[in-house]
Formats: sequence, C-alpha cells, structure tokens
Amino acid sequence: AQTTIPPERYTLDERGVDLITGQWMPVAGGVSIGPTDTGLSHTQILLDNGITWWDSSIGGVKSCDPDCFGGVTVIVDGVTELFSTGILTPGITTFPPKETTGSTLVYSHATHQYTYTRGDGTIYEMESRNTEFYLGALARRTSPTGLVTTYNYRRQTARVCFDPPEPDPDLEDPGGGGDGSPICKNLTVDRLQSYQTNTGYQIHYNYVEDVDI
Repeated sequence: AQTTIPPERYTLDERGVDLITGQWMPVAGGVSIGPTDTGLSHTQILLDNGITWWDSSIGGVKSCDPDCFGGVTVIVDGVTELFSTGILTPGITTFPPKETTGSTLVYSHATHQYTYTRGDGTIYEMESRNTEFYLGALARRTSPTGLVTTYNYRRQTARVCFDPPEPDPDLEDPGGGGDGSPICKNLTVDRLQSYQTNTGYQIHYNYVEDVDI
C-alpha cells in the first residue's frame, strides 16, 4: 500500500524533474501503449526519502490532518495539491485551494463523490473506496479533449502481521502478543486492478503477492 505521498506542491514533468523544486526524481517501470494523446502510460517515481517508489497512476483525496486542520490533499497524475478546510453548503462541501492554481475541489453529499477540476480543465472523479488511505479513490479522469480514463478496483483480503510493542514493566498487561509473537489480523482493502480509456487501451495490474495491500 502507498502510505507515503509526494510532497505538497509537487509537479513532475516527463523527464522526472519536480517543477517546483527543480529536483530530479528517478522514474522506473515506464510502460506506454497507444498514441501519446489517446493512449496510456505507467511509471513509478522514487520519492525524496530514497526508499518509496510511488505509482503515479494510483491517486485520490486524502486527509492531511493534523497538519492542516481539516484540509485535504489531492494526489493525481504526478501532481499533489493542498486544499483548505471545506465550506459546507446545501448538498456539497467546497474546498478552497491553498494557492491560486485555478483548481477546484467539491464533495457531493448525495453521491459521496469528490470532483477535482484542474486549471487546465481536466476533471477527476474520486469515489469512496475501502483503501485505508484515501477518502476518495480515483475513479474517472476526463481530459478537455474528451479522453476518458476509467479506474477499476479489486477487493482483496490478506493476513497482515505486525511485531508486538515492547512490554511496559509498569503495566500489569504486557500488551501485544504477550509472548512476543506477532499480532495478526485480516485486512480487506480495494486496490487498483486496471485502468482503460474510451479509445480502447488498458493497463492491467498483476500483483506479486496479496500481503502488501
């Protein structure tokens, strides 16, 4: 699961350069299918922690509490944008952008869906998914040219184990596994299975294992 995100105000160009900081960020796993304007591509980006590879096709809206007091972060297509606390009006909540980018973010209480519109006119629809990470996961991308990309998810259950915390000698209950054994639980999440365009191109994921979800 992607639990680390690109930094705020992050925009990556096709050469792997962050246009905000000027820093080069290595790109791996480059795959493309079809023409540039109607096809699809897939890349992974090494974040500046030097450890985490970020799949730029996986995106959505996540809470940025406690750092921004009710605001949210949108992460899509190599762009990370921060929005302030939402303003509630009948039927919708509107999140003002932190900076003047021309972007808008609206949450519909009827459909439980976020709609993020970038300044260039690209529309991203994010829906509620059991991702453990996103308030809304990317479901559809519509470009000003009419190209529509739809994202499909698969519900996956895996057995996940964690090391127990160190026992506290001041507590009667040692907590954790007691005997030092791992603490295990079943974890069910939706993770990206494929995405395709209305021009007939698709990228499909085959995961190596079901544990890292």
